[in-house]
Amino acid sequence: LYRDGSGLQRLPKGTAGQQLAINSGATAPEWVDASGGGVLQAVWNTNATPVNTSSSNYVATNNGVTITPTASNSKIYVVLSGSIAVNNTSDDPWCFIKVQKSIGGGAYSEVQSNWYRRYAPSAGTTHPLQDVNFHFIHAPATTSAVVYKVYYHGGGQSVWYGGRSSSEPSSTNGIAIELANGIA
Repeated sequence: LYRDGSGLQRLPKGTAGQQLAINSGATAPEWVDASGGGVLQAVWNTNATPVNTSSSNYVATNNGVTITPTASNSKIYVVLSGSIAVNNTSDDPWCFIKVQKSIGGGAYSEVQSNWYRRYAPSAGTTHPLQDVNFHFIHAPATTSAVVYKVYYHGGGQSVWYGGRSSSEPSSTNGIAIELANGIA
């Protein structure tokens, strides 16, 4: 029951999946379809196997996440985290890291990139681990599977991703959260 200008009124029972609301401009409660909130789905991936390269070209890591959006107008909040270590003859090593995406099994293209510079007390040693984190919102405009993956290289020096060495791994994590249209 609710009171309007003429007295008590009875609100009929709603249907399955509806919720009671007072919408903008309404003078009485009404049943509306439930919106379900802003998060449509969340997926994650973790890996504890480090990879190593001395290539001057980008190579794929095992750090990534795949999500298949439920709506083409959704946005995806992506978090990719890991660690990197460098063994070099220099005391001024560099690491280059980027995130690439593939939509529906297509070619990979860059979403975001960064570089990391590590000073070391002496050359020829493994430089300490450094955390690597990417956080971004992407609008893929598709309902096909989207793969987000970390790529890296160290300009010809030995670089470990996901650990200090093959015997000292650390976890890498990928999280993708689908946000309903209008949330982000």
